[in-house]
Amino acid sequence: MDIRTYSAFVFAAPFAFAAALSGYSPAAQAQQNCTDGSAQSLFYGSGTTPQFRDATDSTSYELGTYFTSSVNGRIVGIRYWRPPSEPAAVHSGRIWSGDTGRLLNSTSFQNETPEGWQYAPIDLRVLANQPYLVTVDLQSHYVATNDVFQSDATGCTLTGLATEANGAFGPKGFFPTSAYRRSNYFRDVVFIPTEAIIAINAGDERNPIAEFTGNYLGNTEGGNAGRSYVVNNTTIDRSGASDPAPARVYESGRMGAPGFQYTLAGIADANGTPNLVVGQTYRVRLHFVELNYAAAGQRRFNVSLNGTQVLTDYDIVQAAGAPLRVNIQQFDVVASSVRGIGAISAVFTAGSAGLPVVSAIEVLPVPAASRR
Repeated sequence: MDIRTYSAFVFAAPFAFAAALSGYSPAAQAQQNCTDGSAQSLFYGSGTTPQFRDATDSTSYELGTYFTSSVNGRIVGIRYWRPPSEPAAVHSGRIWSGDTGRLLNSTSFQNETPEGWQYAPIDLRVLANQPYLVTVDLQSHYVATNDVFQSDATGCTLTGLATEANGAFGPKGFFPTSAYRRSNYFRDVVFIPTEAIIAINAGDERNPIAEFTGNYLGNTEGGNAGRSYVVNNTTIDRSGASDPAPARVYESGRMGAPGFQYTLAGIADANGTPNLVVGQTYRVRLHFVELNYAAAGQRRFNVSLNGTQVLTDYDIVQAAGAPLRVNIQQFDVVASSVRGIGAISAVFTAGSAGLPVVSAIEVLPVPAASRR
C-alpha cells in the first residue's frame, strides 16, 4: 500500500506553524477581539503611537518588553515599530524566558516598510502566567514612550509587566539586562490563545491568516500527504460540534488514494524542547465535514492512531447526521518515539467506499480530571 506521509514536525520557520502566518498584516490588529480566539497583541489600535518616533543614541541595541499571558497559547509573530531613520538592515526578533534569560526562538524581518509596525512570523508555545521577553534589535534608531510600565499594560489575555526590568535594553543580539524608566520600545508579539499543542488546517495550503482560522495553521508541503481541496463560500453547520474550529477551516480538506499519513511531533523552540513527550498521553481531535457527498454510504474509511485502528468504515454523513455538518472524533493516545522525540502517527486509509478525508487535526494535553 502506497501511503504517502506528511510529517507535521513543527520546527522553527519555514515549517508549518511559523510559515502559515506569513500573510498576517499588523493593520488587522487595529480592532482587537478578545473573545473569539483570534490573534492578539499587547499594543494595538490607532491611538497606540510612540512618544519619541525617531530617537537615537548612535549605537546598536537589543530592546524588549516583558510580558505574560493568563492562558496557554502560541506566539505566531513578533512586531516592532520602525523609526524613519533606522538604516535598512535585516532585523532579528527574539523570544526569551523572562526567568532564566534563555533564548527560546528567533526570527528575521523581511520586506520592511520605511516606518511603522513591522511583522515577522515565528512559532513558540507559551504557558500561562510565565514571564517572557520579546526583543528586536536595531542599528541606530528606535521609538519609545517613557513610564508606560508603571502599571501593567493589559490587552486581552496578554499583559506587559509593571516591573523595573521593563524598558529592557542591552547589546545587540544578547539578552538585555539594563532598563530605562519602564519604557515601551514598541516590541510586541502576535499571540493566539489555545490549549492545542499542535493544530493543523489539513486541507488548506493558502497560508491562512489568524483572523480566519484561529490557531489552525495550513499545510505547506502539498502533495506529500494526499491532495488538498477547497470549497469556498460554503455554509458549514458547526452547531452540534463541541469546540469546533473556525468556519473557514472546514471549507477545505485533505484527501488521498489509497490513503495518507501524518506524523504529529516536532520541536517547540530553538533549544530542542519537544512538543510531545514520549510515553505521555495526549488527546487527538479529528475534525471532519462532508463537502462532496449528499448521503450516507458514499464515503467510508479507516483511521489508525499510533498503530491502533480507532475508526472503521467511518461515514462522516452518518456520524454527523447530514452533509456539511461538522463531526469531531477524539481519542487519548500515548506518544511514541520518532527520532528520539514524542510523536503520534495518524494514518487514514480507504474503507468500503470513497477516499479518506480530514479537515483538521488537534493534539491537546489530556485534562487532569481524565488522567488515570
